[in-house]
Amino acid sequence: MRYEARYFLRWATERRLASNVEIPVRPKSSTGHRAIEADERWQLLNQLWHDSTIPLDVRFGGSLVLLFGQHLSRIVRLTTDRIAGNDHAVTLVLDRTPVSLPEPLAALAVQLRDQRLAAQPSAKPAATCLLFPGRPASHPISTEPFRKRLARHGIQARPARNAALTEFAADLPAPVLAELLGLHIGTTVAWTKTLKRDWMAYLEARATESNAAGPTSE
Repeated sequence: MRYEARYFLRWATERRLASNVEIPVRPKSSTGHRAIEADERWQLLNQLWHDSTIPLDVRFGGSLVLLFGQHLSRIVRLTTDRIAGNDHAVTLVLDRTPVSLPEPLAALAVQLRDQRLAAQPSAKPAATCLLFPGRPASHPISTEPFRKRLARHGIQARPARNAALTEFAADLPAPVLAELLGLHIGTTVAWTKTLKRDWMAYLEARATESNAAGPTSE
């Protein structure tokens, strides 16, 4: 929490309410691409999909982070018209391309959509409303409160998102990944390059070890 206090203390120091206090800037370079392990990722998804004691919006929003690597800023702006279909086939439009949702995530999406539409005032036509409303309900919830809600259920947004993007970047070309997940092409190119670089470093290390060991005898 010392990083969170930095801004207040800077304000207080400028007004001579505090002095001789130094708080470091939050480190970025060492954790920029930190990701959770694949086993933990799927364990969290399984919990979100089957634990009905977790709030519905956390279950759905957390799944979008863990499964599709979505930014919280995009998730909180999603509206009910982005979810199409029924209990048999459900799609979600993250940007422009509909993405088929697997079960039981599809059922969660329909349930959240219908819940939000049912909460509409009776005098207002049930057309489109936010899936993640804030206060007032006409505005989306801010990303920081939603990030904290996810964290209370064991989901650290950035490492979870990194894990999802790592898996996608290993299997899909950057342009396809950008269109599917609604990401900027520069972001997907950077991820695919990073993943390729990591694999190249691994292969080079293995080659070095093999050369150092010399030929094996039959």
